Amino acid sequence: LGEVAESITVAAEAPLLSTESGTVGQVIGNKKILDLPLNGRDFTQLATLVPGAISRGVNASLDAPAMSVNGARNGRTVFMIDGGSVSSQYFDVASITPSIDAIQEFSVQSSSFSAENGQGMAIISVALKSGANQLHGGVYEFLRNQVLDARNFFNTSSTRPPVKQNQFGFNLGGPIQRDKTFFFGDYEGTRIRRASQFNTLVPTAAMRTGDYAGRPAINDPATTRPDASRPGAFLRDPFPANRIPAARFSRETAYFQQFYPQSNTAAGTFAFAPGRRNDTDKFDVRIDHRFSSADSLSSSYSLNETGTYSPGSLEANGG
Repeated sequence: LGEVAESITVAAEAPLLSTESGTVGQVIGNKKILDLPLNGRDFTQLATLVPGAISRGVNASLDAPAMSVNGARNGRTVFMIDGGSVSSQYFDVASITPSIDAIQEFSVQSSSFSAENGQGMAIISVALKSGANQLHGGVYEFLRNQVLDARNFFNTSSTRPPVKQNQFGFNLGGPIQRDKTFFFGDYEGTRIRRASQFNTLVPTAAMRTGDYAGRPAINDPATTRPDASRPGAFLRDPFPANRIPAARFSRETAYFQQFYPQSNTAAGTFAFAPGRRNDTDKFDVRIDHRFSSADSLSSSYSLNETGTYSPGSLEANGG
């Protein structure tokens, strides 16, 4: 009998160049989506891990993210969920952003696409989770407030405006018919209450009566006359004592003056910190049915509803 010998061989081979597709992209899996920190639980922040992709901020009207890939305009980035486009054609953002607990994975693709993705310069495609034979679910609540926030530089008071942000929700998935039909659903709500700091210059008590003494001269348009020394130019006389008579106030001035509050700071401004509201509700539902090992059918429905209130800088207009 020969001797028993044992050997371990480690071989490393460079992957072959793909000649079947010219698409350049990357897939972000569920583990990264859940484990990496995300401000506001927005999954598109992870898209910036892909070379060439940058965030273009959040649209204030829809509270939805915008992305630019390889220097293209925002509108050339297409957002898709389970194969259906959810891009807002008006705002060039994603009109629906699922909760990160509902995302199985998403990919960012650029360069050449296959015929099924013949739009835009880049595609951010999301695949929702599906149910399984076991029932799984979760409940969560995230809270942020002003306790550890610094005072706004323009806030002249000693108090910090309140900030309250709550994100809460749940998800549940499981079987409808074991080994055949499965379901998955989730809901996420966001409630944000944040103060907006304004420091607006308002008319003084003297200005409200037309008294502009000590300020640059105000000319009376009723005294307009040609300037003989400069052809095409005109001269006007200033109001006596730089004071506009009350009888010369226009109806528009008398009406809109009521919307300007009195100054409440030594600098002659009106400091105002009204509340800004942002409420978002979103949910996703997905049903999967398996006909055989080779054939299956899936259907999903997603909804985002956002309500925002942005106050004005003057109390009578937006307090």
